[in-house]
Amino acid sequence: MNSHSPPPRNERQHRERALTIAALLCVPVLWVAVFRPIWDVDIFWHIVAGRWIWEHAALPTTDVFSAADPTRPWYTFQWLYEVVVYFLDDLGGLLLIRLVSSLLVISAFVVFFRRLRTYIGPTELVLFLMSLLVVLYSDRIRVRPHIVNFLFMAIFLPLFLQPRRHNQPIRTLITRVAILVGLWANLHAGGALMFLVTLLAVPIGEIGSYMVRNKPGANREAPRIKETCLLWFVVAAVAAIMPHFVTGNVQAITMLEASRPLIDEWMSPWGYIDRFLELSDRGKTVYSLLLTGIAPYCAFLSVTVTALVLLVRRGVAGVVSLAHPTEWLFALGTSLIAMSSARFAWWSILSFAVVVRVITHPPLSRSVRIAALVGTLVLSGVAWQRYFTSMAGSFASTLDTMHHDIDEPRFPTTAADFLETAAFSGDIWCLPNWGGYLLWRLHPQVRVLSDGRGNFDQTVGEELLLVYEQRFRSDAYDAVSSAYARFTNIDAIVIQPPGFGNISPPSLWKTVLKTRREEIYYRIRPENQANIDRAEKLLEEIGRRHSGRQ
Repeated sequence: MNSHSPPPRNERQHRERALTIAALLCVPVLWVAVFRPIWDVDIFWHIVAGRWIWEHAALPTTDVFSAADPTRPWYTFQWLYEVVVYFLDDLGGLLLIRLVSSLLVISAFVVFFRRLRTYIGPTELVLFLMSLLVVLYSDRIRVRPHIVNFLFMAIFLPLFLQPRRHNQPIRTLITRVAILVGLWANLHAGGALMFLVTLLAVPIGEIGSYMVRNKPGANREAPRIKETCLLWFVVAAVAAIMPHFVTGNVQAITMLEASRPLIDEWMSPWGYIDRFLELSDRGKTVYSLLLTGIAPYCAFLSVTVTALVLLVRRGVAGVVSLAHPTEWLFALGTSLIAMSSARFAWWSILSFAVVVRVITHPPLSRSVRIAALVGTLVLSGVAWQRYFTSMAGSFASTLDTMHHDIDEPRFPTTAADFLETAAFSGDIWCLPNWGGYLLWRLHPQVRVLSDGRGNFDQTVGEELLLVYEQRFRSDAYDAVSSAYARFTNIDAIVIQPPGFGNISPPSLWKTVLKTRREEIYYRIRPENQANIDRAEKLLEEIGRRHSGRQ
């Protein structure tokens, strides 16, 4: 048998089975990576929103949590997720929310593995793509509603990859897709909207297939065009009638101009490369950042170059013979989406899947199989460094922190304890990364200027950005103080040090608490005197207890 001859069937089956078992054995390690303490800032305001929805039996239409403008329109388009996490929190606390979220992420990885194996075939190639997916998705493993997008996209992949494999009746297909997308639209309408945009590849691809195959017998393609168009319109109609699907998506898109500078995940994927270079200059090299930054651009280039080369060599009919137009459109569309924002960088794996299937044909040569396995090992090492070494210090450290529900240094736990004990009530000036946690701990007694939703106008966004960037500079003292004072309704400032550039606050503010990680200032005015009195009383009690211990 020469090196190019396919191995015996039994040998191939044994090898595929062994590789699949190896992949399954990696799931417990992936679970450790996924089931880490909550570090994302958004889950907390989602829980509060779910509680408000349940208690009021309605969806909010104004920003009930905002200290900047409570009358500002706000349409939550993740309301069902918010109600679910509220109940989970009420039933089992953050631990239960973490468990459910981790199960959803792991399920999505498993479904992706099965979909790619059906589509591509050789397990070596699938393992390579899955290891790349683990790297690209590392920044998105957060306890947030967007994880349902990961699972739903995995479920719906057969619609895009080899669409002609669907042999179920069109009514059954439409019904199943419509029901799932209707659910998706209430869990995360933004993700459902992205899916609808992507789903356009199906009817457009069928139209393209009809035009390319313009020959005797092509009329058999016409029913497929009608069916796929009907599928898209029915599914889009179902999503559109879901509560806040239209208004919530419109609001999310329009408020980006104000909130984008303050929310890192809305940066372009190139931002990951900048972060990689920044960390490298400080002696910390995180290769996953580099891969995540370049992957979307590589995906776009791989799709376009592969299509152009095939077009030159084989013509349009040859290109279509290797992949359905729907697949080509899907690959191009997902690469463009991946390039649009850092949060969509993992979509590039979908583009790579199409390219890999087009340019490789089983049985694979031994050199290709070895190259794929070596690539898998290298990417697994990159993933290991990202999940365990760079984020937690080591695998053992990750295991040690698994019992913690939140990554406490990221949140104002001490400040929230103080405000809760002092029975503070009023409006709080804070940066977006702390607003959600403060709401979770203190609402409805408090409202916050900003949180992870980014639901504020550009003026507020500019003030927040000014304080975020300038409070470390003593020469910016007046500008920072003015930014605080401009919001006349604010009763307290809760911020990471330094709040006033290491200079004492102006007479308008009273220093209430200063720790290594948190600072609290109360506004001095008659309307806030009750809060000040309770804080002073609590500080006296804390002082007496401290003196007693000494």
